[in-house]
Amino acid sequence: MGANLHRPELSQLLRHRPVFHPAYRGWIGAGRRRPALWRLILGVLLCAICYVALLFLVIGGAIGILALLEGAGLQNLLAMPDPGALLDLVPMPLAVLVLLLTFAGMWIGPWLAVSLLHRRGFASLMAAPGRWRWSHAGIGVGIAFGVLAIAVTIDIASGSTLSGASNGTLQEIAISLSAWGWYLIPLIPLTILQTGGEEVLFRGYLQQQLVARCRNPLIWAVLPAFLFGLLHWQGTFGIVYVMITTMFGLAAALITWRTGSLAGAMGLHFGNNFVTFALTNPEELAGQITGSGGVEVSLAALLSGGLFFFLILILVASRWSPFRPARRGG
Repeated sequence: MGANLHRPELSQLLRHRPVFHPAYRGWIGAGRRRPALWRLILGVLLCAICYVALLFLVIGGAIGILALLEGAGLQNLLAMPDPGALLDLVPMPLAVLVLLLTFAGMWIGPWLAVSLLHRRGFASLMAAPGRWRWSHAGIGVGIAFGVLAIAVTIDIASGSTLSGASNGTLQEIAISLSAWGWYLIPLIPLTILQTGGEEVLFRGYLQQQLVARCRNPLIWAVLPAFLFGLLHWQGTFGIVYVMITTMFGLAAALITWRTGSLAGAMGLHFGNNFVTFALTNPEELAGQITGSGGVEVSLAALLSGGLFFFLILILVASRWSPFRPARRGG
């Protein structure tokens, strides 16, 4: 029994009736309050509305403020707001920071959904009672940094690019070194906002409400991960993007299953995105976020990145996973 409490095995999850250890059962318990399917459907709709509304509000506000400061009047607002237009009107890298701010809607939507439809507190999405551990977040960040450090080393040694561009050199940051340093300061909290919001929505609200209704991992782990992947469809190799980000979503789902909290998944997601954002040309990054442009990524670069995500998934799923359910209150 003790092994089940502190070393959950993947074989336990793949049984006809998966084994859920106490930390994960405690997290699921919150989702079993008012678990009706109609509440989940309305909750997802509410999350979508909140995200889109905040997207328009933030981007429209940024463009409006810039238009007023430059004395451009209201003509720039008549056809606004849309994410791609931000790239034409707001200077880099400020546009990247504004785009990341739009992900606040992914926090607001689940908060309203659990408060209004499920009648429970927002903290119930984050962890089972007494199970949140900052150490789990630190482990996630460490794994992401370690894997990405290997990837960067291989990129430098092979003369390829982080972004997959075909120019044979590392993609240069299109701003001065000092400006890049100032750019990193707000990038840290805004990356936490972006990655945390995605985890709250997909591994928090969706996974929790689905597992409260169905024990099958195909429903509560694979389905949210696949939906997460679909939102990353981009460019010529859209299906490859989907497969890679789905693998990442599965790794995050397994971390949540092992620990009964979102801390580890949030740490892993933040570590991966922050390094990627910091080392990517802001113009290309903004185009990737909005889906409106940017350097086309090669299939080889995508498959290389997918290999590292696959290794993370194997590590998280294995018996050597560094993630363990924390003792309640300890």
